[in-house]
Amino acid sequence: MKRILYVLIAVSALLTVGCKETLEQFAVTPTALEFSGEASTQTVSVTSDGTWALKIENGGSWLTTSRTYGKTSATVEVSVTANSPEARSAEIVFSSAGQSVTVTVNQAAGNAEETVEKGEFYPDPASCIDVDPVCPDADKPCTIKFNPTSDNPLYGHTGELYAHLGVVVDGEWKYVPSDWGTTDEKVHFKKVADNSWELELKPTVREYFQSGETPINKLAIIVRSADGNIKSHDADQFCSATDSKYKAEVFVPDPLVTKKLPEGVQHGINYNSDGSVTFVFYDQDTAGKSHKYCYIVGDWNNWERKTEGSMYFDGSKGCWWITLDGFDADKEYRFQYRLGNASGTDTYVSDPYTEIVYDEWNDQYIDGVPAFPAGAKQLVSAFQINRPAYSWKHSDFKVEDKNDLVIYEMLFRDFTTSQDIEGAMAQLDYIENLGVNAIELMPVQEFDGNLSWGYNPNHWFALDKYYGTREEYKAFIDECHSRGIAVIIDVVYNHATGSHTWAKMWWAGDRTASNNPWFNEYATHPYNVYHDMNHENEMVKEHVKRSLEYLLTEYDVDGFRFDLTKGFTQKQTDPDVAAWGRYDQSRIDILKGYADHIWSVNDNAVVIFEHLSDWDEEKVLAQHGIQLWRNVNHEYRSAVGGGTGNFSNMYSNAPFGGFVGYMESHDEERLCYGVGGDASSITWGVIGLGDDWNNDKKMSKDGVFFSVKNVTVKANDRFKIRKAGEWNDAYNYGASADNYKLTVGKGYQMTNGSGSKDMYVPAAGTYDIYFSLETETIWLMNAGERPADPDVTPGESEDALTVAMRRAGASAAFFLTVPGPKMIWQFGEIGYDYSIDYNDRTGEKPVVTDKYMAVPQRKTLYDTYSRLLQFRRENPRFFDSDAKFEWTPTGTIKKITCSVDGKTFHVVGNFGKSVTTVTLPEGQWTDYMNDNTSFTSGSVTLKEGEFKLLVR
Repeated sequence: MKRILYVLIAVSALLTVGCKETLEQFAVTPTALEFSGEASTQTVSVTSDGTWALKIENGGSWLTTSRTYGKTSATVEVSVTANSPEARSAEIVFSSAGQSVTVTVNQAAGNAEETVEKGEFYPDPASCIDVDPVCPDADKPCTIKFNPTSDNPLYGHTGELYAHLGVVVDGEWKYVPSDWGTTDEKVHFKKVADNSWELELKPTVREYFQSGETPINKLAIIVRSADGNIKSHDADQFCSATDSKYKAEVFVPDPLVTKKLPEGVQHGINYNSDGSVTFVFYDQDTAGKSHKYCYIVGDWNNWERKTEGSMYFDGSKGCWWITLDGFDADKEYRFQYRLGNASGTDTYVSDPYTEIVYDEWNDQYIDGVPAFPAGAKQLVSAFQINRPAYSWKHSDFKVEDKNDLVIYEMLFRDFTTSQDIEGAMAQLDYIENLGVNAIELMPVQEFDGNLSWGYNPNHWFALDKYYGTREEYKAFIDECHSRGIAVIIDVVYNHATGSHTWAKMWWAGDRTASNNPWFNEYATHPYNVYHDMNHENEMVKEHVKRSLEYLLTEYDVDGFRFDLTKGFTQKQTDPDVAAWGRYDQSRIDILKGYADHIWSVNDNAVVIFEHLSDWDEEKVLAQHGIQLWRNVNHEYRSAVGGGTGNFSNMYSNAPFGGFVGYMESHDEERLCYGVGGDASSITWGVIGLGDDWNNDKKMSKDGVFFSVKNVTVKANDRFKIRKAGEWNDAYNYGASADNYKLTVGKGYQMTNGSGSKDMYVPAAGTYDIYFSLETETIWLMNAGERPADPDVTPGESEDALTVAMRRAGASAAFFLTVPGPKMIWQFGEIGYDYSIDYNDRTGEKPVVTDKYMAVPQRKTLYDTYSRLLQFRRENPRFFDSDAKFEWTPTGTIKKITCSVDGKTFHVVGNFGKSVTTVTLPEGQWTDYMNDNTSFTSGSVTLKEGEFKLLVR
């Protein structure tokens, strides 16, 4: 999974497979800092050849650091606020690979007459934000001052600056005067001088926020650019305030009652035979500490913390629990848990095992969802004792042959204009006629927001309501089963967002806290997004297994595609991508455990991993029955775009059926993007000579060639041919092997695409370079010499779209006739050519089904896919492990021959740029793609991008 999202950085020691990294050096100087009573900053130097982290011990908000981790040697700024009349001390512990260094911080007493008490909260000095007075009175004005230093992102900013402000009430921003990214004058900073800005909150702080009788004890502050793309500090900043007029109500919790958990209950919502419901909520950090109290609040008690909602605590199990009765069994009830923090605030959380989630921010955009309850916050769980069971019509469906799956990857959001299950249901004829036997739904477990790819989950039992109701999900799966189509769910367990219950319970600043038992504070591996799960935690394993079992039994899904399984590790490898992919026995055991649990529920279930690790680990997983993603996008894109392509990675029999090959996926550039144009009109360039990989030497049209002349090069200079000024796999020509040295005066047929290599000149000198697009050949000629015109069979003039769609069809032929499971990304069958980056990578894409199906060339491509898939269905023995499969997956002319039970099929395709005559194997053949017409062996003429599928 590759998405443009924030990457969490691992901060513990890097581990290599089988042994711990030994750091050659790790030192911190100085190891003691002495500060006067005034606010000031000093610097600490960290010398390290590995990843390190720091943690402040025994400190308060008076002591901050400019960074909390690093990957190599660095400096850390240590800042203190002005002190009160008493001296104070703290320690900063730096750690790396099992080593630690403690820096002692001492600050002298301040001047009692000059020191103004800032209260519990005040902006981090690194944010360069100050408030005057430092602890403002709610009924007086105050000024926010911003004086960025040279290391601040807004230093030297020449545009306008704005504030994002709010009153913090019960842990949330309230009374925000202006939305993010807007330019409301009320939050507009006045520029006093270069790098000096001020904003007055007047006539009083209370009147500025129009907060009425709400007590004001804490303000939230961010300084940002007008568009919101730049801000003063990553973390939100806060300032204490005083309010003598309105006092916050002090809640006195009920006495804690410890009581043993009832027998036979499990985490989450438990329905009892007498109509009561038992709620069990786990709450212990890594040190065994729990919150001060836990109340269950919901529709039945007006969302208030009442004595009858005060939950018991079983310390031996680490669980809060309560049994409630008196519910209407046919009614749905929404609820939350309110956890008491040491600071006196509550953390509002949903039950992580809930089967439906109600969202304070996003449900308003979904029709038919009840209004969010006034007393609740953020995400809410729900239960119903007698929820009507869905009546399955096709509960006997099962996947007959996992090795012959042809999967259609579908994103509900972009599949139809309605963006929902109902729209997808209406298109199932289209899918059935195409001929696939499985649909893989991109993530549908509850995710943040509504319009998403879904790789930002916050719950794993509930399915996202934006696409439809629980009944609509089931009806979709049932209807697919009636058509012989399996449904596979893309599941995301590597990470979760900060909205997840477990993330919110133990949180620090902008990440999950170090004492969070379920999440890593910092990701253990590169390319992580959101918050990294600890899959060695037994409760995480139990939660994942229960959610998988729930989806199998409640929704009758046929299997799962696991996202980013290489991340299911506790070995520290960030930022070493190669180390991350090496053999990891712990990761293998975790993943096998999940697969085995799935098969214990449904032994026919499909288990697919996006793993992409080293071969020795992938082989172990494949031999266990797991099927792994096999990405051949670049090679097939090259072929569709006019190159020859190398398809060899599409086929593997080690073990047979162990890899799901794909030309496209949600995560790769679209196969037909950028290939509808006329390559002969492109400005070609030579790139790389003189080690200049930024500026092309542009080629000119020169008869049948493109050429650049009188180029002076040095020995072992290297270069490629590309579309001038652009790296595009469709127009990226080079050698097929590493270190290939050209011969002066001799033509060399290049390969196209991301796999092409640099071409080397044989000796220093001055040369003319000639390029034939039709034959994809390069000539390095002595200056003034010219190669003979290449022998090219002229073809009829055709428009670019016709050629591109035909090449896409030939690529499909050398994809769908290859044994083993395959996957198609939605609309690849009609040549979808909007880039993956259109409207941002994960943004909504145009739905073009009807429009494209009305274009003859695109309809022909759809029909080609459909006919090829019909061939697979009619001839299953060709795709079994004992069939003899041979192919030529490289070069201009590609071939496949497959035989079993006395039958043979033969595929031949022309991936060159011109018409080609090909000699066929001997025998009587049937042209499967051309109404099964018969002919005897001989030769066949193929246009550019044309193929034949012959059977005998």
